[in-house]
Amino acid sequence: MNMNASNQNLPGEFHALKSTIESLEQRIGELEQKYARMERSPLRRYLQWSEPDEEELPEGPRAERKGLESSIGEDGFAWLSSLIILFLVVFLMILFQKKAGSLAATITGIVSTGAVFVLTYFLRVKFPTQVYRIQMGAFLLFYYVVLRMHYFSDTPVIAGRGLALILMLVPVVAQFIFAWRKQSQLLT
Repeated sequence: MNMNASNQNLPGEFHALKSTIESLEQRIGELEQKYARMERSPLRRYLQWSEPDEEELPEGPRAERKGLESSIGEDGFAWLSSLIILFLVVFLMILFQKKAGSLAATITGIVSTGAVFVLTYFLRVKFPTQVYRIQMGAFLLFYYVVLRMHYFSDTPVIAGRGLALILMLVPVVAQFIFAWRKQSQLLT
């Protein structure tokens, strides 16, 4: 008789168990979706720092652990060098503007920006992370040089505002082309 009474309760228990399992499957599915979105996030590599396991490290003399110093060296110094280059070129442009005028300042800025791009071209294979960040600063510098041709000087190199606006599109379009080629959301 006891078995008969417990058999009558089984369908209710199975129903509760089934609903619990379905609830758990739904929650696991939601967690998997959130995890998949987090894995695709471009900010993931900046928010999470972890050292590779021993089996993930390549063999050979260059097999070194990427520690905190290396991360600071790659990320921090690349941004810092980009800022230093930006301030150096702006300083040179101001110096040349005071000594020789707006045209000399513009030529100095364009040549200096071109030199930064040439330098990053030659260093791109050995230091890809640093070069990427320096190039971002160089695009900002290129935009500033073109902007100064009309706006930030008493005697502008280009007097017409329309021509100045058209020339300001050159660094913007160049940056978008570069961002598209590199598939970089950050640069875009």
